[in-house]
Amino acid sequence: MANGNATGYAEANGFGADAADDPWDEPPPEAYEPPAPPPEPPRAEPARRILVTLRLGGDTETEKQRLNEIYRLFLKYPGQDRFCVHVWRGGGGWELDFPNTTTSCCDALLEELRGLVPPDGLRVE
Repeated sequence: MANGNATGYAEANGFGADAADDPWDEPPPEAYEPPAPPPEPPRAEPARRILVTLRLGGDTETEKQRLNEIYRLFLKYPGQDRFCVHVWRGGGGWELDFPNTTTSCCDALLEELRGLVPPDGLRVE
C-alpha cells in the first residue's frame, strides 16, 4: 500500500514499477536522421570506376563546397566501386584519387552527380 491504493492493484499489475524502467520517460531524439541506404550486395562483375571532371575558374569557396558535396555523395552510397575527381584550373590539373574509399555506382548516385557536374564531366569505366 505504498501508493495509498488500499487494494494494492497498482503494485500487483506492474504500475508501481520503477520510473527508470519506463520507456515513455525518455527524452525525444534531438533531430531525426533518415537511415543510410543499405550497402550494395556483392556482385560478381569487377568494380567500376567513376570519373568526375571539373573545370574550375570561379569563386574558390564555391568550388570547395562543390567538391565537398561531390565527395559526400560518394560516401552516401556505400559499395565496392572506385571514384576519382579530375580538377582542371587554368592551364593545369590534378587527379584526386581515393584508393581507400569506395562507393556504389548506382542510378541514384549518378543522378545526383549529374546535378553537380556538367554532362561531359561524368564517366563510368
